[in-house]
Amino acid sequence: MLLNKVITNIRSIIDDFNLERFHDSLMNAQGKLFISELDKCRVLIHKESIYMSNNYYDIDKIPHTKIFIGFDILLKKIVLYYLNNLRILDYLLIHDNYAYLFYERQNKKGEKRYFKNSSSDKRIDQDINQSVLKQTLTFYKNGYLYQKDNDLSVIMNREHINIQGHGFSESARKSFYEYLERLAASTKLKNTIFDNYDNLKRNYSVIHPKKLGLYANHFDENLVAYDDSLNTIWANGKSLRNNKGILIPEQYVQYLYKNHVNQFIYDNSNGCALGNSLEEATLFSLLELIERETFLNFWFNDKNLSLRELYLDSNLYKNKYLFFGNEGYELRVFLIKNNVDIPVVLAIIFSEDGNKPINCLIGTGAHMNILHAVDSSIEELYYAFNAYNNFTNPNNLRRRIQKCYEKKKLENIEEHVLYFASKEGTRLVKKK
Repeated sequence: MLLNKVITNIRSIIDDFNLERFHDSLMNAQGKLFISELDKCRVLIHKESIYMSNNYYDIDKIPHTKIFIGFDILLKKIVLYYLNNLRILDYLLIHDNYAYLFYERQNKKGEKRYFKNSSSDKRIDQDINQSVLKQTLTFYKNGYLYQKDNDLSVIMNREHINIQGHGFSESARKSFYEYLERLAASTKLKNTIFDNYDNLKRNYSVIHPKKLGLYANHFDENLVAYDDSLNTIWANGKSLRNNKGILIPEQYVQYLYKNHVNQFIYDNSNGCALGNSLEEATLFSLLELIERETFLNFWFNDKNLSLRELYLDSNLYKNKYLFFGNEGYELRVFLIKNNVDIPVVLAIIFSEDGNKPINCLIGTGAHMNILHAVDSSIEELYYAFNAYNNFTNPNNLRRRIQKCYEKKKLENIEEHVLYFASKEGTRLVKKK
């Protein structure tokens, strides 16, 4: 194999190192590069050149990703990743059992690239002007209502209650971004196609609704029964598998849009996500999808999924336990072990005396960094808790919860939340 040939060439010249021979041995293998782990030396690959040096590089000032190298297979993957992403990566540094992937500061057009300040940050930097964003949203779709209460900031659209965002009051940025994300999911898309699957499949790459989920039985008089001759609106998408265009039924994408033509599915959430770049938005949309898929599969008894309780003892998390404890609730946090090996975390609060309007609430989060997943799950739980406790009359809330429990059929996601917030629903959650 090509990689075996290259690594053999490298190891044969390590003892009597010669930069010219080292460079030639790499470039002779059809331009492919491979670096074996070296002691007491740095290896720097810069697109077309190879350097070895004992000099110190002030790497902390340059945007990069740091990866621990435990074995050769991982190093091969890192180098191959570098070679396949030269459009965004500037150079690769191997030193002291670590690989450092450095990113270009500008793209080919000279436009600035955005990076995290630290590898532990959840998102990359953004430079959106907050004042301009607020002013723009003020005049879009009849504007919004904005309120701060205690530690929470809430923004809600005037005409569509499901278009809302939550964040901590000291930084309203998150609430406005979440609002913008849901606003985008409620907008009519441009350049759509009105046709049916039977016609479109002859000339376009088109995804069948069955792959996205259809009802086994027609159960709602407000929905149309789907078949391949049903005309509906199709949106332009791009497949992450092959980077090619594909048509998708608009109602699966714009889940908060009210006026779908021939609506055949009911949807209240999907993998819609906002990001500071297309790549970041794509990543977080996938995490949203993994989070929901994992939780629902667990709830409906997927035997491959299991819970493991997490015990968080840092001061940051002790404060969160203390907050809910002071409100009369027990906070518990669980990792849902799954097959994709991406942490999905479930946070739950249970009323300790059973006499509160809300007896149980949950929040979920997913991220490659388990601490980010934990934070997301508790934040989601915190926002819901504050929304019900600070923005809802307790007596009205009790009546709504009791009404949901007594209903024979739950009709939307909020009714499910209120059902499991009841004493009877809470018993089901604890049993699960």
